[in-house]
Amino acid sequence: MVTAVREAGIPSGVSNTAGTFVCNHIMYQVQYMIDKEFPNIKGGFIHVPFIPEQVINKPGQPAMSLTDMTKGLTAAIEAIVAYDGKEDLKAIGAAPHIKKRMRSNPERDRALTQEQRKYPSEAVVRTG
Repeated sequence: MVTAVREAGIPSGVSNTAGTFVCNHIMYQVQYMIDKEFPNIKGGFIHVPFIPEQVINKPGQPAMSLTDMTKGLTAAIEAIVAYDGKEDLKAIGAAPHIKKRMRSNPERDRALTQEQRKYPSEAVVRTG
């Protein structure tokens, strides 16, 4: 899905979290409902940035035009349809998830942050 969005010319990346508060709640609620009520479906969460009008007074905040978001979401949905019924692909282009038990590596952590800033829209996809 990420590859399809990137091929459409829209920056995209994989994240292992839906973020915090509302986004995280929605993602976990979807996963809960799949587990308890709808085991034969797959679910996911696509996190999109603000539109430029929302960040006029927020310098440095990622933003994307609604046209580009629509183009990216269309590519993502087309990829979902194209791969329906096929085995899930492993994450391509995903940044490694930093776990608390890993030793701190400030240089690596800075690099991850810079890499993640390149792709302001994130895709969180349930595999399996």
